[in-house]
Amino acid sequence: MIGVVGGGLAGLTAAYELQSSGHSVRVFESSPRVGGALSRIDPRATAPCRPHTIAPDDDAARSLARSLGVEAALPHGRVRTGYYVDGIAHPTDRLRELLAFPSLSLRDRSHLRSLSGGGRGPFTVPRDAVADPTTLTDVTARSFVTDHATDSLYDHAIEPLLRARFGDAADRISAAWLLAELSRRRSLGDGTALSAVPLVDALVESIGQENLWTDTRVLPLGTRAGAVDHIAAVEDGTRTEQEVDAVVLATSPWALDRLTRFDWPGERVPQTTVCFALDESLLAIDRLTVVDDAPFGRLAAVPASGGAAEIEQFLYAIAPSERPVREDTVAAFRRGIESLFPDFDPESVRWSAVDNRVEPLPTVGYADHVVSYERPSVVAEGCFYAGSASPERYPHQSLDGVVRAGRKAARAASERLESAVQSSDSA
Repeated sequence: MIGVVGGGLAGLTAAYELQSSGHSVRVFESSPRVGGALSRIDPRATAPCRPHTIAPDDDAARSLARSLGVEAALPHGRVRTGYYVDGIAHPTDRLRELLAFPSLSLRDRSHLRSLSGGGRGPFTVPRDAVADPTTLTDVTARSFVTDHATDSLYDHAIEPLLRARFGDAADRISAAWLLAELSRRRSLGDGTALSAVPLVDALVESIGQENLWTDTRVLPLGTRAGAVDHIAAVEDGTRTEQEVDAVVLATSPWALDRLTRFDWPGERVPQTTVCFALDESLLAIDRLTVVDDAPFGRLAAVPASGGAAEIEQFLYAIAPSERPVREDTVAAFRRGIESLFPDFDPESVRWSAVDNRVEPLPTVGYADHVVSYERPSVVAEGCFYAGSASPERYPHQSLDGVVRAGRKAARAASERLESAVQSSDSA
């Protein structure tokens, strides 16, 4: 049996791939539901804990959806991006909208478009400078933008984007992450999948509930002769041991220290998300960077699909800080929305929910902290990594990277078992 620690999309993908190769699997998840950030934030709806997308060119994620027969079930549309500044929400993803954005000069607008690879203009960043974002991991976003464009572009567009996502760490974020994010935004055109919840549901059905152990805390991995031997887990206060032939660790990198004694040296950033279920749509721009004063830095809108018929839009307010899962957090975020949108009717909120998560912080030098799929095997042979510090999920944490990380770790675990069988047969 192969154990999978972590029931997010990467862990579920790994389990599905392993089962498809003929292996028995068991997924261990510490929270009450599998799916991670894609799990339902509230059991009353299809809204995930965090807004997410599958771009038209996310081949791995779309291939997985096709193999499960749910690609057509994914809700599709176009994702629009923009800024909320000086009391107005400005869309900026189309050229004519960017040209009308009053916070930037014509020169800065041209530079911003070229940073995302969107055509040429009178003022552009050299092509070779943006060709491969991964080569810029040791360069800050600030220095890259001010060196290749202008200080004003950084001050009025790039710094607000970084501060909305990473708070006070904005000036330490790498140019690699920034260019990957801007390129990602340009890719979210027509044909973008707006929710992967049906994908998670299909994975759960395929893997089987009997192979998914939720509310289960995994203890440090058991080893014998330098190789992983068993998983000890605690569920409802009862400790059990499961013999395993290999383990896929689809966890955060800081969980590796507890599980394998591998000390991850990177930094992390907390994110608090409040989801408001609205019976009337509020945002026409799907991803909004909030420059004006508010208790959150980003707003995201996801159209309701399935679930309660009275819900039209799920509105997410996201802050780069950890806040308590209490009603005062919801109230503070609701007041922030009211201050930005005078026409917002608080009575349109049918329900709300809070989600707290922690992400790796892509600062300068983060590439040195990426954990390759075979890295845990240095601590214990037979351990493979597919978590949020995987190279497939750098410099951008896209769902496509999540799927690729899960597949790669599953393939490595499967090859290890096949090699062991061949060695046994030859002996």
